[in-house]
Amino acid sequence: MPSPLRSWCVSLACAAAVLAAAGPSRAGWTLSWLGHLDGDDSSIAEGLSADGRVAVGYSVSGDYHIDYEPEAFRWTAGGGMTGLGFLPGHAWSEAHDASADGSVVVGYSQGAIGEHSHSAGEAFRWTEATGPVGLGYLPGDTLSWAHGVSADGAVVVGYSTDGSSPDTAFLWTEASGPTALPCPPGGTWARAEAVSADGAVVVGEWSSETAGMRAFRWTAAGGAVSLDASPGGAMTFAYDLSADGSIVVGEGGNMRAARWTEAEGVVDIVSAAQDPDSSAATAISQDGTFIVGHWRSVTPFLWDAANGAQDFQQLLVADGVNFGQGHLQGAKGVSFDGTTLVIVGEGLDPDGVGLQTWMASLVIPEPATLALVALGGLGLCRRRPRK
Repeated sequence: MPSPLRSWCVSLACAAAVLAAAGPSRAGWTLSWLGHLDGDDSSIAEGLSADGRVAVGYSVSGDYHIDYEPEAFRWTAGGGMTGLGFLPGHAWSEAHDASADGSVVVGYSQGAIGEHSHSAGEAFRWTEATGPVGLGYLPGDTLSWAHGVSADGAVVVGYSTDGSSPDTAFLWTEASGPTALPCPPGGTWARAEAVSADGAVVVGEWSSETAGMRAFRWTAAGGAVSLDASPGGAMTFAYDLSADGSIVVGEGGNMRAARWTEAEGVVDIVSAAQDPDSSAATAISQDGTFIVGHWRSVTPFLWDAANGAQDFQQLLVADGVNFGQGHLQGAKGVSFDGTTLVIVGEGLDPDGVGLQTWMASLVIPEPATLALVALGGLGLCRRRPRK
């Protein structure tokens, strides 16, 4: 009698064959360049709302190290790119994440021009009704940054410092203000980078006096836990997590894009053959199906279980997208609602003049989604070791 696994694999094979025989079941990728704010020459993407409708980041002109003066932006299809302004008395701002519907944006605002001038820097939370509102600092600190926000916009995470002491990760709510998150045992500093949809799971980086930088995952019940699980060794940077907080993506200790789960530990998703130098996974879709990042320093990739990591620009070229004199450099956000896949990032614009935010989208009808599951299942069947 065949085993349940063998029967399951046979069923998946039949499903994949039927769907493949049906021919292409999706339209091609579309790519839009989102421009920049008036007076600027570049824009950098940093995040995407869960519904795929709102992109956030910053628009800028001038030299990065001298007269750096960006402004946080929020982009929608109906309204285009809108500047979010600065906190009172500040000179520049950056937006780094948005709530699920894009109505809440978080980032930070700085008081002086110049990338290395961090005077009076403060995390902010923006809504259309309030504009940017400062979130304050941990006690005794004078600088704070916000990097992640929950689906409803009620929980914000980031880090705080007085400018000379080590960074401390924080979790902010309107009721409590910023609250320090503990480091894993032995840690001397930590930075929170992202938070789950319900605000219950936080990820980021931490370090100690005796060990290098490593990623952590925090919950109220378990505290801060270093992501050192095998296989794959330690995860060095954690940049994003799935909606339920069960999957974390970032960079492994071997400087390769990595994916962490409690069951598997840290697993590389980009091979040495694909990138002999370094790579990083920067964002994951809410359901964990798709991961984006970059390899070869300036080439974005798209990962899913069935296909592994693929050169994202080459996927678009295969669908007839013309880049002119430009090219894609990085992917910073990904959204998938079951039928539409949306990715944002930045790249050299088609005129070859400056960096510009882009948005790519792909409609995947239900049969294609089933095919993706079937092909992914077949891959698992092939990889199952013989007894």
